[in-house]
Amino acid sequence: MGVGAAAWAVQGGVWPREQAADQAPNRTEWRIADRAFTERVVRQCHIEYGAPRALSAPADGLLELLVADGAAVKKGDIIARYAIDTLESEERSLAADIESLRSRIAFKSGPYRTETEAIWQIERETQEGSRARIRAKLEEMERLEANGQIAPQRLEETRLRLEEADAEYARLSHQRTLDRAQMKLDIGQMEHDLTVAEARLEDIGREKDRSALAAPENGVVIWRDPQLAEAGGGELRRGTPIASLVTPGRYGAVVRFGDSDMGVIEGATVSVGFEDGRQPVRAEIVSKRLVDDPIEQKRGRYAYDVAIVFKGDETMLHSQALCSFSRPVATPSAAIPASALRFQSGRVYAMKLEDGKTGLVELELGEVADGYVRVLAGLKSGDIVVE
Repeated sequence: MGVGAAAWAVQGGVWPREQAADQAPNRTEWRIADRAFTERVVRQCHIEYGAPRALSAPADGLLELLVADGAAVKKGDIIARYAIDTLESEERSLAADIESLRSRIAFKSGPYRTETEAIWQIERETQEGSRARIRAKLEEMERLEANGQIAPQRLEETRLRLEEADAEYARLSHQRTLDRAQMKLDIGQMEHDLTVAEARLEDIGREKDRSALAAPENGVVIWRDPQLAEAGGGELRRGTPIASLVTPGRYGAVVRFGDSDMGVIEGATVSVGFEDGRQPVRAEIVSKRLVDDPIEQKRGRYAYDVAIVFKGDETMLHSQALCSFSRPVATPSAAIPASALRFQSGRVYAMKLEDGKTGLVELELGEVADGYVRVLAGLKSGDIVVE
């Protein structure tokens, strides 16, 4: 039996009858004609807050809840915060280190370098003056020694003094080169340490920002775990769902459908009916999500969670309802009166009249509307059936 046949059978099998223009005794003939139909899928659904914004723990650690369950908050309000004593201690230490490094770099690359260069210049000029005097004295002693006026050993002593002065001047030149390289290396190391410290300080700032959980939009905070809310916080793992941010007056449900129903869901009109006799309310679809079920998907079966929202009042929260999804069939379809159907062994037939002869044809049926059933296969518009 088709879905439509089952539907009208459940409704009691009582349908209005429509008399044909020409009829023979004990027989009514019906001409199959096109009619408009609506596809409909109905599900039992549980009403919760509509389209809640899920909030999760941003990091591992001890999280303190700063607002009560059901508190109204504005976008940007801090609703929870991690313990940050250790971070703040490290932040203070790093700030002091950074200030010290900046002062040392400024000193090394400024006054220290200037004064050291000045000292080196004085030493160089002193060394050059001393060497010039010894060299002049040596020239004078060479002249005197050539005239036999001084002993040769005194000339040799002066030569040795000049060689020592030259060696000291060379040593001082190499020492200046080495000191400059060492100064450059020291400044480079301090600048590297400063960069690392500043980067870590920025990281701490970001960690502190992440430690504070802010409301992403206006709404009401509903904590997921009553025990956590009662305790005012606790140890949490990163990614743990902790709260929902909901909009007052907005309610909804999540309804699961298989592949076969999704053709109706796309673009459907949605209504939500309640058991207390109140008028059904219009709802809208806000999201469709494929259910992650690898086992069923390997079998070629897919399911989807469809979220709907609607405006309502607090009496609807946590109640049971019927969620109806309906969509008009794109084009009118062949329709047969329900009274012209025959059932046998779980199958549906109709008595077709053709060329003055009648015979049973098996039907595939669809939706029901105003006492008529949509014919998916077995008959077409213009065919005549006999009741």
